[in-house]
Amino acid sequence: MSTAQQQPRQARATATLSSVDIRDAGAANSVFGGDTSVMVARPGKICCAFPLFWFTIPEGFYALVTRHGAHQDYVDSKGKKSPVWPSGLHLGPPWLKVSHLVTKQAILFNTQIKGCKTKDNV
Repeated sequence: MSTAQQQPRQARATATLSSVDIRDAGAANSVFGGDTSVMVARPGKICCAFPLFWFTIPEGFYALVTRHGAHQDYVDSKGKKSPVWPSGLHLGPPWLKVSHLVTKQAILFNTQIKGCKTKDNV
C-alpha cells in the first residue's frame, strides 16, 4: 500500500504521559510509535572505541542538545539562535549530546476533571 493510500492512524487517548530512556536517537521512532503515552525520550550516546564527532536528530521530533550537561543553542546560517535543534546530521565535538527528544505528533490526553474553578467561582 503506497503512502497516498494509507489510512490515517486513529489517535488513541491516554490518561498518563511518560518519558523514557532510549539507547540512541535512532530508536525514537519505534518507541514513540509503539507507546502513545510517551512524550519525551532521553537518548543515550553510543559508546565505542573512539569518540564520535557527529550525531543525528530524527525527523518528527524537537531536540534539545547539551554540551557537558548545559543546554546548547542551535545557531542557523543567519546567526539566529534557537534552543531547539533541527532534524538531520550535525557535526560537533563528542561532548555535544542530544539530551531530550520531544515528539511533534499530537497527543490526546484524557483525564477526569475533579474540580474546575471558573471566573465567577461557580
